[in-house]
Amino acid sequence: DGYADTLEIAAPICARHGIVATCFASAGPAGGGSALWFDVWYSLVHAGLGRYDWNTALHSVGVPPAADLAACVHGSPKQWLASLSPGPREAILVRLADALGVPLPTSHYLDVDGLRQLRHLGWRIGGHGVHHQRLGDCDACTVTRELRGSRQLLADVGERAPLLFAYPDGDRNEVVSQAVASEGFAFACTVHSAPLTDPGERLTIPRVFCRGD
Repeated sequence: DGYADTLEIAAPICARHGIVATCFASAGPAGGGSALWFDVWYSLVHAGLGRYDWNTALHSVGVPPAADLAACVHGSPKQWLASLSPGPREAILVRLADALGVPLPTSHYLDVDGLRQLRHLGWRIGGHGVHHQRLGDCDACTVTRELRGSRQLLADVGERAPLLFAYPDGDRNEVVSQAVASEGFAFACTVHSAPLTDPGERLTIPRVFCRGD
């Protein structure tokens, strides 16, 4: 998503091992926009989970209750928030922060200059939409807007062809993949964990998650 620790932590570790990689950055935060909605949600979970008034605050803004971290991160509250359009969702998160009496999180994303620094280290910058919207759920105009905004960020940081893209949340369908190709992206990654068996599947490349355990 283009977090600042990609440059601060990941890049130096990679450099020690002679490795470069691709950072798939969301254009909205990189351009100075607000934090991605799920980062706001996680921040509020961190601030409020375990407090006596946590579920009361959730109820007051209409978010389904969540008693533990797993439910907050993977369960119905996040799924419910993900189903909303960006405007109403942002308003609910602002109201939740007010109900908990905590500030909204500050930005911890790389800006255009930070992404350019990654490029100078030999990294690639890939597209990841503007607002990290699930493209398979979006209408055609929104998909086009997300892809063109993403492509503009790559132009701003000096990225050149072949352009790379990662579907936000891995969400795609054939119409979305065709739009990705039409906007000039040559390769696109899903979140489907599997071997790459067909080199011709340039727009549905699987990927494997590497976690701390």
